Amino acid sequence: MRRLVAVLGAAALSVGMAVAGAPAASAHTTTTPETVVSPGQSIQAAINAAAPGTTIVVRPGTYSENLEVTKDGITLVGYGATLVPPASPTSNLCGDPSDPAIVSGVCIHGDVEFGDMGAIVHSPVHNVSVFGLRVNGFSDIGIFVIGGFRTWLAGDTAIGNAGYGIFVNSSSQSRIYLNLVSDSEEAGIYVGDSPQSDARVVGNDSSGNLLGVFVRSAEHATLWANRLHDNCVGVLVLADNPGPAGASAIDGNVIDHNTKACPATDEGPPLSGIGVALAGAHDVRISRNQITNNVPSGDTAFSGGVVLATLDTTAPSNNQVQGNAILANETDIFSDGTGTGNVLTPNRCETSNPAGLCSGGNFHR
Repeated sequence: MRRLVAVLGAAALSVGMAVAGAPAASAHTTTTPETVVSPGQSIQAAINAAAPGTTIVVRPGTYSENLEVTKDGITLVGYGATLVPPASPTSNLCGDPSDPAIVSGVCIHGDVEFGDMGAIVHSPVHNVSVFGLRVNGFSDIGIFVIGGFRTWLAGDTAIGNAGYGIFVNSSSQSRIYLNLVSDSEEAGIYVGDSPQSDARVVGNDSSGNLLGVFVRSAEHATLWANRLHDNCVGVLVLADNPGPAGASAIDGNVIDHNTKACPATDEGPPLSGIGVALAGAHDVRISRNQITNNVPSGDTAFSGGVVLATLDTTAPSNNQVQGNAILANETDIFSDGTGTGNVLTPNRCETSNPAGLCSGGNFHR
């Protein structure tokens, strides 16, 4: 959360899903311009020279660059290509002006400025896609999207980035499909500051992070069929400044063995052994998930397969936790007793706080 607070307050299947989700073509067929980049050439130079709507195919190899995309319709296809930090990174909107050593791998942004209350998007960048690219070892964020509309990130790999793996902020209709994200110091996948996010986070594998998926001050997101494991927290939906979080669905995911221990920082308490946490969230539907073996391995402020709690003065409300297998957690379902309209039965579970939420224990998926 360091970067967040400081600045803002399979391959063919991946491409096939992206094409399937795009608007239908008109009766008049047009040819999409294409550029090919080979090892030893510059991806950024190809982006700079490309017209909007160009597909840039990046050949397998290693590329020491950090990239910036601000044109509509740019598609990067990089199966077998790996992006690593350059010796002399290029400054862009996703960097930290006070510390040029803090660098993100891919920066996708519209016309954005930063104010006291966060990002102000004057106009978004539309229909940018990144397919199959590996983005490893950057000092901040692997793939950073701010002010994006219908950004597709599919089949990408983000490993060992010091901030977030995939970070989408102040954006709408983001499509985050079939990515492998691990070993981020913050969240593997982040969706934030988006009241109408309509984000789809589908089929990803997120592990070894502080948070597997983090939905912060964002609404209308769908998390479906993801594998979230070996993090400190599998999923966190957090309502804090600047706005509410919720009106979202967490459906059909495997959220297990989130046992990693993350110590307290200036920005938050120690965390470990949490499957799904709703902190001040509203109208979240949690259904048909397997939430198992989330047991703390170190100090933690709270733990549980599913946790509902008040953040500051914002209480969780109108959330539905039904039809899940929530088993072998330190506590399967935990509520701090605050909030209204929360429905926490029926589920297949064994332990709860308050007691009695698992009485009968006869729910089967």
